[in-house]
Amino acid sequence: MSAPAATSIRTSLPPGTVVGRYTIVDRIGAGGMAELFLARQDGPRGFAKPIALKLLHAHVAEDPEFVAMFEREARVAAGLTHPNIVQVLDVGVAGGEHFLALEHVHGRDLRRVLAAQRGPLPLGCAIRIVVDIARALDYVHARTGPEGAPLHLVHRDVSPANVLVGFAGAVKLADFGIAKAADQTAHTRTGTFKGKFGYMAPEQYLQQAADARSDLYSLGVVLYEATTGRRAFGGKQTFSIMNRALAGEYAAPAEVVEDYPSALADLVARLLDTDPAGRPARAGPVADELEAIAEALELDVSVGALSAWMRTLFDDPAEPTLRVSSQSLPPSVVDLAPEERPTRPTRRARGFRPSMIAFAAIGVIGIGVGAIGGWRMARGEPGPVDEEAAPTPTPTPVEATPPVEPSAPVHASDDAVAPSPSPPENSAAAVEPTPPNVDAEVSGADGETPTASDATTRRRRKKPSRKPDARPAAAPTQTPAGMFPKAMQ
Repeated sequence: MSAPAATSIRTSLPPGTVVGRYTIVDRIGAGGMAELFLARQDGPRGFAKPIALKLLHAHVAEDPEFVAMFEREARVAAGLTHPNIVQVLDVGVAGGEHFLALEHVHGRDLRRVLAAQRGPLPLGCAIRIVVDIARALDYVHARTGPEGAPLHLVHRDVSPANVLVGFAGAVKLADFGIAKAADQTAHTRTGTFKGKFGYMAPEQYLQQAADARSDLYSLGVVLYEATTGRRAFGGKQTFSIMNRALAGEYAAPAEVVEDYPSALADLVARLLDTDPAGRPARAGPVADELEAIAEALELDVSVGALSAWMRTLFDDPAEPTLRVSSQSLPPSVVDLAPEERPTRPTRRARGFRPSMIAFAAIGVIGIGVGAIGGWRMARGEPGPVDEEAAPTPTPTPVEATPPVEPSAPVHASDDAVAPSPSPPENSAAAVEPTPPNVDAEVSGADGETPTASDATTRRRRKKPSRKPDARPAAAPTQTPAGMFPKAMQ
């Protein structure tokens, strides 16, 4: 199919998702029934082939009629082998996704070609495209069944969106999703149309029987648009488009393009006849007539001319890459069948398992070490750190400034209040401030000097003190009794 377009809106199938045997590379576009992706078919020894993967829309897959239509496209197109028809390579269901694997065409659909040209195509290129589509339709209309009976196949959706033009000059007709065979019993749902507004034949708007001449009407609309650069039945309102098509109201090609060939204008008029009886009966004679017109006008309708023009119009684009960035790889894949092995590429699986094993081994070792340590602590055994630790050295006494001996001990009197705040009412006793040289000389409770072990024990229990102040402690000043209320005295 055509080359990749914008970023995919189907978030469930990002690039790298594996559907059956195919890996999605990019999104190409979407239609009313399905979404189209550029995909890669992998094989042994680096084999990789680009394909177009068509996936049925999720909301459409819930309708049995549309699913049957999708499967019918596979059956119809799989039996068609023609150089101007997109080949069906595979069909199946993977993880609930109905898919159709199609031949990939490196090029653009005619709708995008017309949008890029912004006007009529070179007449030789336009005739080349329409001739190839006419050849494909002639082949489809003449198909017979196994017993030789004609199948009366009708495409019913010949439009620029379903005409693919390759950069190599190949032209192919695509999308047989609404093709109709005479032996099928499915009927058109009431109130719905099978085709595109502006390209359907009048009998299709009226939901009447469609045949090969209906496809030739649509081919005439494509020929008109390719040679004039405008739609024959354009408009914004669908019913106004339908009314114009039913009435046969369109501007004559000579009114749109100056010096439009009269022979070509006559063929367009016969193809766009509102009465099927006034149209050509077969597509083969239409292709022959177009080639005769091109020869009379000395136009170059070769495949090489079409290829050169296409490459010039789109700046000679390179073949699409089939590589998928590692940043866009999805977290999971979709398997074709439950009994198959996961189709995630082996390269990613091999790089993933060793790291998980390493993390699991580290976790197990950590849990084991923690359990052994907790068991030894519960039994009271010293840990490896306690056994190897050196004994705590006896702290070296710190030289302090000799204390200043007061002439007489200072006692709290009724007339003097200590500068420190009073203890709380529920406190048993007030705590006297520690002298600044407590590290040098500590007095016991009974006046005896404690041993070094007692001093060490007290140092461990009390918080580290600041560096001793070398200045002598100032004597507390007496506060006049009348300075505070009597309750505080």
